[in-house]
Amino acid sequence: MSNVGFNFSKFLDDSRMALLKPKEYFTSMSTTGGFVEPLIKAVIYGLVAGIFIFIWSLLNLGGAAELGSIFGGA
Repeated sequence: MSNVGFNFSKFLDDSRMALLKPKEYFTSMSTTGGFVEPLIKAVIYGLVAGIFIFIWSLLNLGGAAELGSIFGGA
């Protein structure tokens, strides 16, 4: 196992590339790697999505109830 820490600036650059230039990003994406970095990315993306859904529901914007039911909300 490698002792390389999580590089947050690379995470932001990768996220930006995946959103703005997906073809270039996914064709140049490395096919090797570990399990920890994708797991950290998934946790960060989930946290950001949860914050958006929480703010969306606080503002009582349309579709918040449907959005909650998609993710198992009662």
